[in-house]
Amino acid sequence: IRVVLPSDPDLLSSGASSASRPPPRAPAWLPWLGHTWPILRDPVAFQREGHKRYGPVFTAILLGTPLTFFDEIGRASCR
Repeated sequence: IRVVLPSDPDLLSSGASSASRPPPRAPAWLPWLGHTWPILRDPVAFQREGHKRYGPVFTAILLGTPLTFFDEIGRASCR
C-alpha cells in the first residue's frame, strides 16, 4: 500500500488524458477533520476498507490535507 501526501494533481494525471477524473474521495462528516481519527487509529484497516469501497486509488482527508492512497499492484488489498 502506498500513500502520497499531499495529493498532487500532476502526479495523478500523468500519462492520462485531459478527460480523466480525479480519484474517488471518501466522504467525511467533518470536512477539515476528515478521516484523521480512523487513519490514526488503524491506518492499514482504513486503507484496506477504502480500497474495497473505492478501488485501487482513492483520496481521504487528514487534518484538512488530501491524502491519495494507491494500491501498488493495481488491485485492491482486500484480504
